[in-house]
Amino acid sequence: MHKLLLVGLLAGCLSTAVVQAAEWIPIKTRQGVTVYSLTPPGRDYRQLRGEVTVEAKPGKVARILQNLDRTPEWHLHTTRVEELELVDMTTAIVHIQNSPPWPVKARDVVARVSLTLLKGIGAIRIDMESVDGVLPSQPGFIRTERLVAEWLITPETEDSSRVRYTLYVEPGGSIPRWVFNNVSMDVPLFSLIHLRELISRGD
Repeated sequence: MHKLLLVGLLAGCLSTAVVQAAEWIPIKTRQGVTVYSLTPPGRDYRQLRGEVTVEAKPGKVARILQNLDRTPEWHLHTTRVEELELVDMTTAIVHIQNSPPWPVKARDVVARVSLTLLKGIGAIRIDMESVDGVLPSQPGFIRTERLVAEWLITPETEDSSRVRYTLYVEPGGSIPRWVFNNVSMDVPLFSLIHLRELISRGD
C-alpha cells in the first residue's frame, strides 16, 4: 500500500457527511487522553472524539499508523485490516474486522480512506467512510451499517503532535443503543493510549 495512503487508518476529521454540533462534552480522561461526546441531531448513536499529545512529529506518527499489519496492536478491538483496492495514490478501499467485548458480536466494515496533506499548517488528515457493494457479507461478522471517521495529526511543538480521532458508527444488528454507546466510548480512549505507547517505545 502507498505510504501516504493509510496514515492513521483507524479508525479513524469527520467528513461533511456527519452533522457537527456546537459543543463537545468531555466524558472521560485517562493517561493524558480526553474523550468528548455529542449526539448528532437525528442520530441514535453518539459521535466520539479523542485527543492526545504524542512526542513525535506528524511524519513519525504517520509512519507508525500506515502499517496495517500493526493496526491491531494499538486500535482497540480491531483484529485485521486488509487493503481491497488502491483507487489512486491517496485513496484506498479497505476491509476492517473488529471483535468487541460481549455482548457485542464481531463486526466488519468496508471503507474508503482518503488522505489530505494540510501543507499550510503541516498537518495530515485522513477521512474514512463506509461504502456498500464492494465485498459480500462475511461469515461470522455483522456488517457495520455506517462508519465515518477522521484522524487529524497536527504539529504542536517542534517535536510533538496533537492527534485527534473523531468517530461515528452505526453498528447494525440488534444491539441495544445504550450498550453500544457504552462500549464504543473506550475505542478512541484506549486506541490513543496504545498509539502513544507504541510511539514512545520507538518500535
